[in-house]
Amino acid sequence: IINRKGNLAVREINAVEKLKDELLAILQEINAYGFGGLIEGNRKSVFLVDECHGLTQEQAQLFLKHVEDAHEDNYFIFCTTAFEKGLPTLRDRCIFQIEFGRVPAKEILRLLRGICFQEQIEPDDEVLRKIAEESRGKPRVAVRELQQVDYAGKLKRRTMQE
Repeated sequence: IINRKGNLAVREINAVEKLKDELLAILQEINAYGFGGLIEGNRKSVFLVDECHGLTQEQAQLFLKHVEDAHEDNYFIFCTTAFEKGLPTLRDRCIFQIEFGRVPAKEILRLLRGICFQEQIEPDDEVLRKIAEESRGKPRVAVRELQQVDYAGKLKRRTMQE
């Protein structure tokens, strides 16, 4: 997708939050011309369907029909933390599956230090190490915990002179 010529547009669809009528409208738009209206030239569209395990049977069937009939320049990425709960026929249409594992604590620690640098926070290695370990390999959990620790005033900000 990235190496092809033309425009690339990405749209996230939170499957759990969409009602049948909203989902149907999005899917009809996809089949018609991608999203965002008719555009001249070569436009690639990526649809990131988050929490697809939350689709009802009826919604999943709706997706299946539209995914099969979609224009060749439309790409669908179905994301889930419960792959086995998805509609089997929709799962079977996936070209490939990537299963992500837990992120090692040292990588999460590196991420947290980078955020501290960007946000002008004085890194407290003991606190960051504890957050990295307690996140159990989930970067989003670690970042959320860092935010909470910062909001609680437990981290110091660097001054402009440093």
